[in-house]
Amino acid sequence: MKSKRIAITSVAIFIIGFLVYALFGQEYLYARSFASELYEYPLPDKTKVTERNFDYGVLFGGGPSGSGGYPTVASYIEIESELSEKELYDYYNKGNVFSAPGEDAKRVGFEIYFAGHYHKQIEEGKVWFEGDIQPGELGSQKNDGKPIKAIVQIRAEFSYPFFIDFF
Repeated sequence: MKSKRIAITSVAIFIIGFLVYALFGQEYLYARSFASELYEYPLPDKTKVTERNFDYGVLFGGGPSGSGGYPTVASYIEIESELSEKELYDYYNKGNVFSAPGEDAKRVGFEIYFAGHYHKQIEEGKVWFEGDIQPGELGSQKNDGKPIKAIVQIRAEFSYPFFIDFF
């Protein structure tokens, strides 16, 4: 009788633990995995990362086309580089580089923003960048000794197993 009670209690604890993980933990793990793809992407020569971060969530304003109730993840790095704007743009102007979290078929590319061409968005403590993805005339002069700053960002809407839309 006592062993049956222990077995039922163990199963109940396992089910509750699984539900807590499915509802709260998976989203973070998928978002972190997506963000790490950007962090692991090789940097161009004469370039260093000064800051990196990611945020995610449902109803998060960083969605490329509105979240539609799905979680959105935005991952960015702030870089300093002695390369020209044109060289940086050419290096990062690639589409379909990363798989969206949980969806191997959906691919996303880089967004690169230079000073004066972006706005830092902050909503409920979550940060992402928006601006001119194609800023027009890019400087082709190298910046030896005086690095320029830029933002490189990837963002995507995603789903994952056991996703439940509460909104």
